[in-house]
Amino acid sequence: MNLLMLSASVFSAQTSPKKNYHTTARREDYFLSFHRPPDMFPKKAMANLKTDKNMKTRVKPESRLIDKLACNAEVDSRIIYPSYKSFDEFIDVDRLRSLDGYLRQRIKRRLQNRDDLKFYTGPYRLEKGSPARPGSRMIYLAESEKPDSYFDLDKTELWHPTVYANEFALLMEFIGTLPFQATGRILIMYDDAPREIPAHRDHIKTGICHEFLWFRTNFKKPFYMLDQNTNEKKYVEGYSAWFDSVNQYHGSDASDGLSYSIRVDGKFTDEFRAKIPQPKINLASTPSYWASF
Repeated sequence: MNLLMLSASVFSAQTSPKKNYHTTARREDYFLSFHRPPDMFPKKAMANLKTDKNMKTRVKPESRLIDKLACNAEVDSRIIYPSYKSFDEFIDVDRLRSLDGYLRQRIKRRLQNRDDLKFYTGPYRLEKGSPARPGSRMIYLAESEKPDSYFDLDKTELWHPTVYANEFALLMEFIGTLPFQATGRILIMYDDAPREIPAHRDHIKTGICHEFLWFRTNFKKPFYMLDQNTNEKKYVEGYSAWFDSVNQYHGSDASDGLSYSIRVDGKFTDEFRAKIPQPKINLASTPSYWASF
């Protein structure tokens, strides 16, 4: 498959109308939007790759914000936190693992310039004083036509490959094999220093469940889900995970040397969606609900 065909398949936008989630309070939208300078991404040289009611929180400036939310929104009684749903049975793990040296080589090249954006946890961190930007970096392989908002991650028609997608062409080909009918944000997260990612949640909208996949090519990054009521951690044991990012926390421990992972947001195929059991309450809990079976 050439890259032009790949782009057409991976980044094809859905034609069905999209639900508009921009009905949240302006204050929350500010924190859930990832503001970026206009020149953060090089202009797309794409000729080669055209490719709740039970919740309360207090929002303070991000440097002093702590998530006070108890996360006790009602969920199905079968759900046990912390939890995640592994996708290892649905993806080509051998092909994914074969990309490890390829990714390592290309990420190491970028360490010299230090131009990549620092990872931002968002405002919903568990511990007081934990950094919003702990030091790890991000490589955007797809960018939005609009200023980045967390609630746009799955609006696939807004997202287009960056020039960095050319640099990680084999990874993009692998992403084309995942059970998405179309993709939105595609992000590599990496660090070459022993820094933890503080436990955090992505948002607090229990009625919204983003379809995404977190995955890795090796076990260097100790990534976990955390139940804030018991402080129990559950580490991802395999190569991939879809997880509830609202009713529990997630983060990673510090590790020596270079570590990295990838997250792809988008829309699952109808065939794959048919495999996913749907909870009657708290849509955000869907990954944990599936994991309970």
